[in-house]
Amino acid sequence: MTSTFLFCFHFSCKKDPEPPVAKFTFANNNCEGPCEVTFINESENADQFGWDFGDGIKSTDKNPRHAYAKGGKYAVTLSAIGKGGTMTFTDTITIKNSKPNADFDIQ
Repeated sequence: MTSTFLFCFHFSCKKDPEPPVAKFTFANNNCEGPCEVTFINESENADQFGWDFGDGIKSTDKNPRHAYAKGGKYAVTLSAIGKGGTMTFTDTITIKNSKPNADFDIQ
């Protein structure tokens, strides 16, 4: 036990960095496409972020907004990157299909 104490004392024992925890919520879910969704990043112990919105578009913003062109279910993945490693979190967002507009004249 003494040797461990001396080793740490002489070499400044450092605690390993906390691993990141990736998590997010979103606002404007269930809107009709096309629509814009705001993502709220609630990750911990991370300083870099990678988003995949499930439609081929990606972002590195911390709290991005993303416009979905059409209705559907999209698997959104957030990668949170910090000194303790990388963690990913995926959630599904539903964008409703827009209702068709009847645009005609009766003569």
